[in-house]
Amino acid sequence: MAAAPDPVSPGGAAQTWKLLTVARIKPLGEGATASVIKADDSSVVVHRDPTEVADDDEEDAPGGTAAFALDKVCGPEAPQEEVYGLLKPVVTGATKGRNGCIFAYGQTGSGKTHTVVGGDSFRARGLVPRAISQIFRYAAKRQPAKVSVSATFAQVYDDVLYDLLDPRNSGENVDDWVKARVLEDNGSLKFDGLAEYEATTEADALRLLWLGSERRKTGKTKANDLSSRSHAVFTLYVFDEEARTRAKLHLVDLAGSERFSYRTKDVASFESRNINLSLHHLEHVVRTLCETAPALSPRKHVPYRNSVLTSMLRDSLGGNCRTALVATLAADAEHARESAATLRFARRCGAVKAVAGQ
Repeated sequence: MAAAPDPVSPGGAAQTWKLLTVARIKPLGEGATASVIKADDSSVVVHRDPTEVADDDEEDAPGGTAAFALDKVCGPEAPQEEVYGLLKPVVTGATKGRNGCIFAYGQTGSGKTHTVVGGDSFRARGLVPRAISQIFRYAAKRQPAKVSVSATFAQVYDDVLYDLLDPRNSGENVDDWVKARVLEDNGSLKFDGLAEYEATTEADALRLLWLGSERRKTGKTKANDLSSRSHAVFTLYVFDEEARTRAKLHLVDLAGSERFSYRTKDVASFESRNINLSLHHLEHVVRTLCETAPALSPRKHVPYRNSVLTSMLRDSLGGNCRTALVATLAADAEHARESAATLRFARRCGAVKAVAGQ
């Protein structure tokens, strides 16, 4: 599968980068009725119950058929390699000194973690293992020039930041974990308590990924028995000594985007409120960024500081960065409303433009 075209407009060193949007439809479960269908390579159709009552934030008619246009659409049969091929230009940019970010957004059980981390087999590797492999292949080709790679692995749980690689954060009770902090120093962000670990080989980087993934908090929801209830941000830093470039690549697995009403009570309800609020702040940032083109006119205040997640992704959404969104979709009729909500968010993201170095 060939990589997607690099969506950067021609020009000088500073270029406008459109946020790339990719939809991925999860294979339909046995006996289920499909409501989310790939219309063509860049559009998805969602069939909904015409008797449904619209939510307050819905832009489209709640019932009937709605079509959504994105940059690329991967159907249920699309392998991991095909999905990665569409996102590969963002990773390639990191080897050339350009910051990058790829984040997966969708309801619980729609395939986010499978897309980002992958399955057990080599062919089922997800986005992060493939990005690690690509970066270390680049480092090998650059020899004898020195290319250094390091990584951080952060978890945002209930709007609190944790280092998933900190050995003190290995217990089952997250309340006992050591909290990290987002600090701002002269306009730049720093993360107190989030350590950067050197990875001299591909195996080192994969070990950091698996270690942090095991510690990530999971829990039970109506949609999936073992569902991630936190945002996970795995970041690779690539430093090319000869070229004198240093880039960071955020690879983000967001918590499930389903509405609060679909979740259980007690602890889960508290977590759901924080997850939904965090994703609400992310959507608020995206809506604000859509209002003006950064390269053409000044923009009103963007509320990055409203949550830990948006603070971390500030320079990925509106800064010098190439960013892509993977919208993961459950195809069955039961989840048509959530799939439509995911696609509306992806459509808004597709209107965001940022400035990235050539």
